[in-house]
Amino acid sequence: MNTLRFGLFALFLSALYAVFPQTEPVVNKYHSIRDNVFLNYAVEDGDTLETLGNFFLTPSRYLFGGQTVKKIQPVGKLHDLHFSHDYSKLSTLKTLLSSQVLTLSWLVGGTIKAIGYFSPKTQSHHIALRASLDDFHMISNDHTYKLAGIDLLFSDTHITPQQDKAPTLTKKQKANLEALSEVATLFEVHKLAYFLDRETALGAYVQNSMLDPNDPISIGILQNDSDNVMRLLKQLDPDKYTVQDWSSYSSPKSYLKLYVKKSKSYINIYHYAINEPTATINYLFSHEKTGLHRYAEHKNRLQAKAPHPYNRIFPLKTTTLNGIQVRIPSDLKTFLESTHTDSLPAKKKELPLQIGLVCSLITDL
Repeated sequence: MNTLRFGLFALFLSALYAVFPQTEPVVNKYHSIRDNVFLNYAVEDGDTLETLGNFFLTPSRYLFGGQTVKKIQPVGKLHDLHFSHDYSKLSTLKTLLSSQVLTLSWLVGGTIKAIGYFSPKTQSHHIALRASLDDFHMISNDHTYKLAGIDLLFSDTHITPQQDKAPTLTKKQKANLEALSEVATLFEVHKLAYFLDRETALGAYVQNSMLDPNDPISIGILQNDSDNVMRLLKQLDPDKYTVQDWSSYSSPKSYLKLYVKKSKSYINIYHYAINEPTATINYLFSHEKTGLHRYAEHKNRLQAKAPHPYNRIFPLKTTTLNGIQVRIPSDLKTFLESTHTDSLPAKKKELPLQIGLVCSLITDL
């Protein structure tokens, strides 16, 4: 099965390189296509040529998690989007066939749809849908959280780090911390709950700084706020940052990343689901079934799935990380003890980051 999956990925990657110039990481090419309204979005009540073009683009939309909107709303209104395909049935066969005809799908479907764009109705669809995706519109979930039993999201309590022995920062760390500062400010202004996660939380707890120059910055959010966070981070300078949806197709709204162009690295945005009957939240391991993580990382993420009582996380307190005020779980020590394990020897080979995501998305079906 693994051989078949990697074979499918090879076909997919070949088609990707055949159409797009090799000037950026594969993963960014993937997200550029996934976010492309022309290629990856379909409208059910479109004109004849638009509908025909979308039909021929079906293989592409299958591989790139294409979205369908039933009815175009006026500019300024949010659209009800859903996956164009069901990824729970015959996924291996569909992936194989879609990969083989991907380039043809782009050429034929793209040409027909482009001709269809001469239609005023099709043009209006594109403008309205693009405006909806780019529109900054926050939907408060405070009432939902209170009904679930989370009465207070934030606290004014500030925790002083145990030690202040911050090492000299690398250029990469400085760029990532600058990004974290901008993200934290946005979250605070718009009252969105987030907290430091994984090694980032451990670094703040132990020494008021990142522990390792190679560690990514990680934060956690509640799954209900996934769309809010996606829209909010799109307000950042596009010349500096790109927000990307790394959720597996079988587990939507479970994993985001912010690409920091200056450091060419990512900020992980992990998602936590609310379990109202048990008054707990738990981490969503979006790519649990792909087997693309190192053994130690995979084991740590499985352990991180253990549920946390509300009072372990909320109300969120503040601390400082390299001089940046950030949010942390209410009981940071217990949170770290329940989610962090010592590094273990790698027992599985991990794919390079740039191709790992794309491969995991098309094989986690």
